[in-house]
Amino acid sequence: MPNLPADSLWAVEDEERRATVKEVVQAFTEEVVPALAAGRLEEGVLHGDVNEQNVLVDEKGGGVRGIIDFGDCSRGPLVFDVAIAIMYMMILWGGGGDKAARDRSLSAGGHVLAGYLRQRRLAKADLRVLPVCVAARFVQSLTLGEVAHANNPDNEYVLVVARAGAWRIVDWLWKMPQEEVARRWTDVVDSYEDNSTPQDQ
Repeated sequence: MPNLPADSLWAVEDEERRATVKEVVQAFTEEVVPALAAGRLEEGVLHGDVNEQNVLVDEKGGGVRGIIDFGDCSRGPLVFDVAIAIMYMMILWGGGGDKAARDRSLSAGGHVLAGYLRQRRLAKADLRVLPVCVAARFVQSLTLGEVAHANNPDNEYVLVVARAGAWRIVDWLWKMPQEEVARRWTDVVDSYEDNSTPQDQ
């Protein structure tokens, strides 16, 4: 992540969207790749597709009972799985396109992060690159979806993320300074009584 070959951008016809993809990939290359190469991001086994369709929830109690679909499992930075989950929750909470939807969507990351931190910590290095990782997952899914659809116009499934408003949502996310995104998420995490922002070990 992001697995975006240079020749994938042809499928993104809108110039502003193409510019966003380039900016996000550049930020990922400059901020995330060096942190990974330096060993600053904790690695482990990744699920690779944590979304609402792959999480089994207790209908009565609301607790998570299991996760399914391990077809995208790999080894990599654990923060990538958090970023993937946040992207999907931002899409779920971002319907409508108005200011209220924008605020809900941008706050979703904090709720996902709060749940994650109940189970394990994230170091500051991971938290620092999290907003870029979320944006990278957005543009990865959107761009590769456009490529797949261009190559097979009958495959409507590959556009499900785009049709859920993901281009609009990544635009909200990317236009907000990363420090402000991180502050919003931290404020949400801190609103849970049993969570606090983790510190470096």
